[in-house]
Amino acid sequence: REMGRKIGFGFLAFHMGAMAVIFLLIIEKEYAILCVLMALLWGAAAVFFLRMAIGEVNPALVRWGWLAAAFLCGNLAAAGIAAGFGEEGGGAQELVLGVVLFLLAYFCLKKARGGSAKLLAKQRSYTPGDPLPVSACPGLFLAPGEVGHLCENVRVGKVKNLVTGSRATHSGASVRITRGISVHRGKGYNTTIRQNVLDADGGTLYVTSKRVVASSVKYSFDIKLNDITAIQPYIDGFMIQISGKNYIVLSDSPNYIMAIINAARGAQ
Repeated sequence: REMGRKIGFGFLAFHMGAMAVIFLLIIEKEYAILCVLMALLWGAAAVFFLRMAIGEVNPALVRWGWLAAAFLCGNLAAAGIAAGFGEEGGGAQELVLGVVLFLLAYFCLKKARGGSAKLLAKQRSYTPGDPLPVSACPGLFLAPGEVGHLCENVRVGKVKNLVTGSRATHSGASVRITRGISVHRGKGYNTTIRQNVLDADGGTLYVTSKRVVASSVKYSFDIKLNDITAIQPYIDGFMIQISGKNYIVLSDSPNYIMAIINAARGAQ
């Protein structure tokens, strides 16, 4: 998956770089400034995707990079579609190219909406022994001397044993009439099927120098760090155990959150 990501970003970097070269090659006297400006924009987009491919992009710039790429592809898409409809004979090649660029612009726009947060979550890390980060905790009332270390949008929930269906059973002989139709002798029973299902709700998780607080509509808790019994890591979250009660916290950066909780607990 990582290799595919690098190949994809490398392809986009090559495409953007090729567009920059094309604009430099078609410079005309009347449109020299515009061509140079477009070449610089495409070149900057090529550098952005090249750095994305090798993993050296500042997370704060990811959103703007995707937006710039969406803008450039959208402009070319509009030009290609207009040329396709405007030329005699249909202009099929320009029309197809315009549609492809439009889809690429839509893809870049979607990445701009969520890509920076995911990349930021992947790049965050905490090394035990380092000073704990200081974070504002909007909406949470801190006690005197209490310091906020983390404020994160998460999903908080519990695992519940719920009825998910039923299965009909019977005792006695069965006679098959035709496909899908049988006659049963004896008593029939309905067996209830129960499964463990995670019921989660969006909310906010706070970690301070004294507490771990989860605030959501369905599931909330406010516990002292020393009252945490255990923390069980998962791929996309972790389970926190408090006096026999288990809560599931889902996040894009569970390892970072667990590291902050463990460090804050050890600092007491």
